[in-house]
Amino acid sequence: MANELGLFTLLRIGPYICGEWENGGLPWWLLKKNDIKMRTSDARESICLKRYTGQGPLVNSEFYPGWLVLWGQKTQSLPSTDSIISSARQMFEMGANVNFYMIHGGTNFGFWNGAETNAPGTFINRFNDVVVRQINLTGCQEGDILSIVVENQGRQTFETINDEKMRITQKTTGGHGIYFGEFFVKNPIDTFIDTSGWGKGVAFVNGNNIGRYWASQGPQVLLEIFGYFGLKQFILVS
Repeated sequence: MANELGLFTLLRIGPYICGEWENGGLPWWLLKKNDIKMRTSDARESICLKRYTGQGPLVNSEFYPGWLVLWGQKTQSLPSTDSIISSARQMFEMGANVNFYMIHGGTNFGFWNGAETNAPGTFINRFNDVVVRQINLTGCQEGDILSIVVENQGRQTFETINDEKMRITQKTTGGHGIYFGEFFVKNPIDTFIDTSGWGKGVAFVNGNNIGRYWASQGPQVLLEIFGYFGLKQFILVS
């Protein structure tokens, strides 16, 4: 239908369908400008945006009946079903157009997690102070290759879209590791793994990324495993 009307469509398929995910529908070629500031009044972005928005819509609002749970957040406050229905009825009676775009879903499955974090201060100082200094790498010779492992902590969101850091911010005392194991289950069914007491990493079952574990932060400690994955090969990237 959108194609017949000459419209462009950003198709969001669940369970995680945040509108800011994967650059929020903004074209990739905007990032060819190294100093561009996304989702701001930067003229290099807004001049392209005006081609599509024209003079409207003049009002576009969101109504949140609840909110997500972030790493390190132990509790969540959710409204009652009655209050959600009451608010929705009031909007309908006013003639408003309402789109309930996510009734169920939202998981830490695979790498499809968001990038918000629940901590005080600006994002750049939430985990470590910014350290700008040179590091002497002893034992290195010309032509040696330095490998740096970069953790994907989440797809771009509006809070981090202009946050680019390509530096080592602290000394590391331990290395990363990959742990591999095999076992056999005759009739696999839907199940889960309990990551309580584990460190931080990503778990794979038969090549399927079942999610990130970070039990010390929580609140999530259980990762769902679908039966059709089969249960034979188990890998932890710590």
